[in-house]
Amino acid sequence: IVLTVSTPPFANTKSVNLKNQDWLGANAALLDATFGRSGNGSGSSDAWGFGFYYKGSTDNQGQVIFYVGNNDTTNNGYIELRQTNHNGQKRLRLRYGSSNNYIQLTTPSGSITPNTWQYIWVGYNGGTTGSASGSVTDYYSRFTLKIDDVTQSTANTHSNYGWSGSIVCQNARIGRFVSGSHLRDANIDEFAIWDSNQNANTSD
Repeated sequence: IVLTVSTPPFANTKSVNLKNQDWLGANAALLDATFGRSGNGSGSSDAWGFGFYYKGSTDNQGQVIFYVGNNDTTNNGYIELRQTNHNGQKRLRLRYGSSNNYIQLTTPSGSITPNTWQYIWVGYNGGTTGSASGSVTDYYSRFTLKIDDVTQSTANTHSNYGWSGSIVCQNARIGRFVSGSHLRDANIDEFAIWDSNQNANTSD
C-alpha cells in the first residue's frame, strides 16, 4: 500500500466588501510604534510599509482606502491612501502630513482598474520628511507606491513643502477618513502592515 499525502492548492475565496458607509476601525495605539513618530524621520528604524489586495471601486468620488494618524487632521499629521478619479480613470493618492502641510504622491490615471484584483504596496524608508523648500524632492523619494509589484511613476505635489511634525496614531481605519470619504463598493483582502522597509521584498 502506498499512501501519498499532498498539500491541496490554496484557494482564497473570501474578501471584505465595503459598500457606502462601511468601514473598519482598529486600536490605533497598537500601531503607534509603527506609523507614529516624534520628528522628521531618523532612518531605517522609522521605516514602515503596508500592502493589500484591492478590487477598486467604479465610483467617481474620491474615497479613502486607509487612514492612520491624528483626529485633528487640520493641524496634526496623518497618513492617507485614497482612490481618486481623473477624467473617468482611477488612481491612487498618498498624502503624508496635515491638511495644510503635506507632501502628496499620485499614481498615473488608469493605474487602478475597477472591479479587478490588484496588489497595492505603500512603503516608507524612514528618511527625513521635513518642510524645507530645497529638500522637497528628497521627501518624495522616501515613499514607494507599487501596483502588482510595479513601482509607479508618481505626480508629486505639496502644501508648504511638507510636514515636519509628529504622527500620533489616534485613528486607524480602512475605508474611512475622520468623517466621510467612505469606500464605495470596493473589496480588500489580506491587509498587512510591516514596521520595516520591505520595498525590495514585495514580489514575495
